[in-house]
Amino acid sequence: MSKRHKVSIVFTLAVLTALGVSLIRGWPPLAIAAGQAQPLESDTLFFVSGPQPSIQRVSASEPRRLTEQAASAATESISIDAAMCDVASLHSSPNGRWVAMEVGCEASVHTLVMAAATGEVHPAWPETWQSSFFLNWVPGGDSFLVRVGHLGESAVFLVNAQNGHFEQVDTPPFTYDAAFSPDGRRVLYATTQGLGFGSEVWLMDRNGRNKEQIISDPAHIIAYPRWSPTGEAIAYIRMPDSNVPFTVGELVLADGNGRNERVIAPADAGHGYPPVWSPDGQ
Repeated sequence: MSKRHKVSIVFTLAVLTALGVSLIRGWPPLAIAAGQAQPLESDTLFFVSGPQPSIQRVSASEPRRLTEQAASAATESISIDAAMCDVASLHSSPNGRWVAMEVGCEASVHTLVMAAATGEVHPAWPETWQSSFFLNWVPGGDSFLVRVGHLGESAVFLVNAQNGHFEQVDTPPFTYDAAFSPDGRRVLYATTQGLGFGSEVWLMDRNGRNKEQIISDPAHIIAYPRWSPTGEAIAYIRMPDSNVPFTVGELVLADGNGRNERVIAPADAGHGYPPVWSPDGQ
């Protein structure tokens, strides 16, 4: 294995909740802008902490001391105005301008977008009552992919983080994950028909043309397929297609066309930890 194909799993600083089936009624507005927030420097650490749904932030002067500073330094809290909600995950944009977050509100999941410089928060999807699942940032970092609705009746949309404009991506209703290639020209997406049917991974052009199946695995779920920064390889978590919770899976590397897959290590397959490439793809 060449050095450039090494990849590590970064565990998201998150409080992951078991999220399920039905939507709730009488749900209040998702978020309120933190109007008193001060502009932030580029080396700011965001993390989830505390009993209430809130995000903490602290300026990090020395990257090696991030954990120590997060525990001891004065932090500013950005509250999420949503009853009975937990902050499930944080996803910083490649350009550092935005932080996408998933909040779990009783039995549904919703995606919010925060401006990193001000702490201002707004919903990613205009329909408050629809579940929205964050998928991936688009290269450049000002747009992202989000899955709206529950699997089998869902659709994937490309959303502009600043103005909220969106367009539907030409993926089937059973798509559960999608990611743009580093050059933005192609889309990698994963589908499943449900428990016991395994997974398929496909490639297509950005406009939906030239669809090509690159992985078919009837016995496993292919979770979190992620491009390397060069586009030469993909990494993903492969786990048994069963109803056993928190199972052990495998970290797998493959060429960008899905071929020459090889298992790198056992991996946690039940808590939502995706593989994350280093910026240089090494």
